[in-house]
Amino acid sequence: MKKIFVLACAAFLSSCAIHAGEHRLLEERDSWFFEQGSYAIEFFSQEPKLLKTEYITEDSRRKGLVTSAYAGKSMLSQKTYAKKYTIKNEVEAVMKGSLGGEGIAVDFYKGDKLPIIGQVQVNGEDFVLIPADTGNEYVFLVRRDGSVYNRSGVIRNNRLVLLLDDVNPKPYDFRFRPTETSAVETTKPVAGFDLQYEGIKNGQMVMTYFVFNPQDSSNGTFETLAFPAKVGVYRINDIKLKVVNVSPAKIDYIVMDI
Repeated sequence: MKKIFVLACAAFLSSCAIHAGEHRLLEERDSWFFEQGSYAIEFFSQEPKLLKTEYITEDSRRKGLVTSAYAGKSMLSQKTYAKKYTIKNEVEAVMKGSLGGEGIAVDFYKGDKLPIIGQVQVNGEDFVLIPADTGNEYVFLVRRDGSVYNRSGVIRNNRLVLLLDDVNPKPYDFRFRPTETSAVETTKPVAGFDLQYEGIKNGQMVMTYFVFNPQDSSNGTFETLAFPAKVGVYRINDIKLKVVNVSPAKIDYIVMDI
């Protein structure tokens, strides 16, 4: 019985090995058929492309002029901002219409813009892919002339699989056109300083000196400065100030040197 049992076990294990091998073969076959029935996608970055960055410096310092600042407000500042110019490729509906397919019915208004997910080649013809749902899973195929392919698709394993139902544009000549959307963003200060008047506390006039640090994820650093609450000449780093009048609510001063 032991020998029979051992032989039976061996046969069982051999059977398992055969079934496992068949399973792998089935997986490989399915993968091969998937590759043959789907299309490679060249995905586009969904982040806007940075065209250029300009740095703009604003300097409020004016030598020799009597200037006033109220408590909590800036006295002097020199701030450098980064101005970023970006662009992204999209398609734009040239008219009001709709596209319908397998489980998909999408309405468009004239001027609606959609991101380009990527591009693909089907039967030797080039298309760009645009989302047909919010998850960017179902897609429409748009030709170079803006017309829409008669079948929609779904993205599976980063490849395009065409769906069976036809896409019916309404009106029949509904189309898109390529467009570029540009944007300009001005960042927070990346360099410079800001000197603020904080009023009179404990018999001293108080100021806050902010320094903007471009290499710090925060806004920068600051230092609290205190001077006798009276007229006179004061030096703050490289700035030479002459205070001509000071009160809890306001300070009058002249920039003598910067």
